[in-house]
Amino acid sequence: MSLITGFLMTLHNHAATPVSCIEFHPTEPIAIWNGNQYIVVHSTQSNSSKDNIPVPMHRIRDVSFDPQGHWLAVAGGSPAEQGDLVIINWNNKEPELHLQFENEWVTTVGFSSDGKQLVMGSGDSNISVYRIQTEPFKLVQTHTFDGHAGSVMDTIFDRSGDWLISTGSDRSVKVWNVRENILHRTFAHHTGVVFAADLRPVATDQSTLPFYVATASADQTVRIWQPEIGRMVRIVRNHETDLFTVAYHPSGNWLASGGEDGTVRYIDAQTDKILQEKKAHDDWIYALAFSPDGTFMASGDWSGKVVFQRVNEKGTD
Repeated sequence: MSLITGFLMTLHNHAATPVSCIEFHPTEPIAIWNGNQYIVVHSTQSNSSKDNIPVPMHRIRDVSFDPQGHWLAVAGGSPAEQGDLVIINWNNKEPELHLQFENEWVTTVGFSSDGKQLVMGSGDSNISVYRIQTEPFKLVQTHTFDGHAGSVMDTIFDRSGDWLISTGSDRSVKVWNVRENILHRTFAHHTGVVFAADLRPVATDQSTLPFYVATASADQTVRIWQPEIGRMVRIVRNHETDLFTVAYHPSGNWLASGGEDGTVRYIDAQTDKILQEKKAHDDWIYALAFSPDGTFMASGDWSGKVVFQRVNEKGTD
């Protein structure tokens, strides 16, 4: 089985800014990632760069488009000093809202699948959930979750928006019931920092099935969970490197992991089998993302390099 059909291009950030986040626009042939106080905008259709978008914060940590692609949330700030959350209107590429927080930076941000909620996590262990109000654009805080014993590393909603999964530097994966505003359960199986999480995509006719989440950790494993029912489904070992990022292919058939050794590994979603390994970087991989149509994968590393690969859309030959 060959999932990767070729390397397309390698791009570099100016000033060698480490790439901590990559995102594809949900409807346009655009990929973005963090630069030095700006967002890099790249056309996957013409393989050319567009105008960068300035962002008023010291350091960008995470980015997220809403499902319709109208808004871009940018999280970051200065570690141990200040947090920033900027919402950019994608139509005019101008900031619509800028929130600032004392003491710690914002480490993660994401929208719910219906675009009505936004979650952010921070370096002081706090998680905030907001209801999105438009015309005018406004964030109304609805929940505050505080249960991690360290920085929140990643946050992700399930498809319904009723469940929230968070990962932390305290080596835990936490499941929050948003509807009831409580901590549902904690998974303490990882033995290293849990850097990233991703929700497995499903077909429309499978939307009532329990949801699956993959996590990547410094313990050199990817773990697959059914958070709602409290089950760890499997452990994917044989990485032999700290892992910083994980992403499901839009088909849901397979996922990719990246970490300290610069190698992207492609994993069967149904088993713990590593299907392929590709050396894509000479430095630590911090970010992975697939295009919505499943034809491209982008990876970013500590040196500021971004690599685009063409992938098999269905995950099979």
